[in-house]
Amino acid sequence: GECRIYDIGDDMSGKNSQNEKATHPIVSDVTYFYNSVFSEGVYHFSKKFDGHWGLRYDLHTRTIQYGGVLNPKLGAVYKINENHYLKLFYQQSANNGSADNYEFNRNSIGDDGKTIEGSNYHFSELTDIYQLIPPVTESDLHKLKPERAQSFEFMSFHRLSNDLVLLPSVSYNTVSNLFAWNQTLFRVVNAGKYNFINIDIDMQYTNSRISAGINHTLQKLVGMNVKDQEIVIKAPVFQGKDSSLVGETWVYSPKRVKAVDGTDSSISVVYNFIRDGISVDGENFMNLATNVTKIYADYKCSSWMTIHASARIFWGLVGRKDLYDFDSTTNTNEALEYYTNALANAKNYPYLGIQHQPMVKMNIGTVLGRVDSKLKVSFHIYDLFGGNGIPVSSFRTDD
Repeated sequence: GECRIYDIGDDMSGKNSQNEKATHPIVSDVTYFYNSVFSEGVYHFSKKFDGHWGLRYDLHTRTIQYGGVLNPKLGAVYKINENHYLKLFYQQSANNGSADNYEFNRNSIGDDGKTIEGSNYHFSELTDIYQLIPPVTESDLHKLKPERAQSFEFMSFHRLSNDLVLLPSVSYNTVSNLFAWNQTLFRVVNAGKYNFINIDIDMQYTNSRISAGINHTLQKLVGMNVKDQEIVIKAPVFQGKDSSLVGETWVYSPKRVKAVDGTDSSISVVYNFIRDGISVDGENFMNLATNVTKIYADYKCSSWMTIHASARIFWGLVGRKDLYDFDSTTNTNEALEYYTNALANAKNYPYLGIQHQPMVKMNIGTVLGRVDSKLKVSFHIYDLFGGNGIPVSSFRTDD
């Protein structure tokens, strides 16, 4: 069991203020209580079969309203023989937000130390472009749910010979209540859910002089309808700014646009974090390579010298294909309607073929010193094909 108390507010230098203004705190003074109980164990059913289990219960000041967070783990290991194992696991994890997400902060507190609520939209002091920040209530902030991740994984171990080992695995994963920054609301919100599979094959070869391996990972989104992840927010329309003199300081506020009937005009604002930050086509990640290959090799030249080489190959960011090959006249992907204007000229920019060209990162190095030596010297060059490889030397001593 574990119990923690977090007293958040004044920082260690005695300042918790925006632009040195004592009445404008960066984050609200708050005390959080965090409690957790966890346990894990193994039960040996037989010489060939083991059962694994684990359970963790977390209770945070801001998750009490949801009954806390319960994360289980279940697993089984079957030993076919000394050279072959099968493993099956399910596990769940969760992540709380930070005080900057849960409480009033620099964006929702004025210079007078009071929160800006009601209908008082205001400009951010942190930008020169008059970023509009909408009001927010404490209950809105406290509605943030913890992120959750679930994983089902099957893996196995196979010793094919004295020198060769094969390690394949496949997993199905779900991430929900994802923390995402929303520029319209100007705060972190829970946004969307996505599912993906991860297939990994690893082969390792080892003898008295050579240690080498190759690994390939495939990760793809599955069961995704990006269009369904849209959230619509009603927002007022502003044009220009009003100004007023407060003491000796000019204060600026956004000027609302009125409708014909004299009421405040509003528009529907659509945001889709999954589309903007995770996946456009619902099949591949935008910023993670769908296929990655890793290769490494160590060669022991003598008892005091080992040469190392490794490479990672990212086989193109195919998840960005629609962004760079977009054709607004023929594309029928509804999730891309939002991008129509922004991507109208996408074909005019080559982007170095990042959506389909492989990217290679290769490192080489050598280690000088016997295994039992108290002093070892190593020299490495990183990203050999990147054009900016920098030799780095390091010394290591053992106690």
